[in-house]
Amino acid sequence: MTRRTASGRLGAPVAGKRQPAHLAPRRSLLQAAVPPGLGTSLSGGVSSLSRFGLAAVLGSALVTAGQMPASAATGTAVKAAPLTTVAPAAFTSGAPLAATPASAVTFDSAALTAVAAPKTAAAKTAAAPKAASTTTLTAAARRAKIIKIAKQYVGVRYVWGGTKPRPGFDCSGYTKYVVKKAGKTLPRTSRQQYSHVRKIAKSQRKPGDLIFFKSSSGRVFHVGIYAGKGKMYDSPRPGKRVGLHKIWSSRVSYGRIG
Repeated sequence: MTRRTASGRLGAPVAGKRQPAHLAPRRSLLQAAVPPGLGTSLSGGVSSLSRFGLAAVLGSALVTAGQMPASAATGTAVKAAPLTTVAPAAFTSGAPLAATPASAVTFDSAALTAVAAPKTAAAKTAAAPKAASTTTLTAAARRAKIIKIAKQYVGVRYVWGGTKPRPGFDCSGYTKYVVKKAGKTLPRTSRQQYSHVRKIAKSQRKPGDLIFFKSSSGRVFHVGIYAGKGKMYDSPRPGKRVGLHKIWSSRVSYGRIG
């Protein structure tokens, strides 16, 4: 058993006496974990080991003692390996940090090109009368051309069924030929031509329109080209020639070429 000193501290155990278990000196955690045989090598170097080195040694010791698998010890050693970071030269040299100047922003100095604004509905509406006027002028020019061509064949004799200057024209052959020279097409007979044209009133007639003669029953039997002032160009009948003649009947109708 132990003996108490004058100061009250516990002294060395008395020889031949067994100390109680609770009074026996306790081994450190490191000594308990390290198997016999490694204690000597660790006793002089524990203070110089780092936390990571000590963990590695303990892991190896536990593997040796069978308390931890070797894979765990290996993993611990790898994970506990100290990391070495190389600081940038700007920090190690003590040089002051400087902010990078912002990039200069430039703008294109090319001259701007003005773009014309699209036409509005009002502008299109204003242009409409001009288009209509152009159409009217075209129709008027066509009628004038018909009159001009009709004059060129004055004197050609009448030939029943004729469609050309030689040997001659009948009434509908003459109108068909002249209108075709002016750029339009008509059917062959006077009745067919009457059905083809647009009907107009007597008050609307103009030189270059067609004039159709009708019988008392309303049947169309003759056609000519209205020339104005109560006259027309036509190929009248056998023994006569194409010329400018007076309108000799009141049973007539007028038609305009499309």
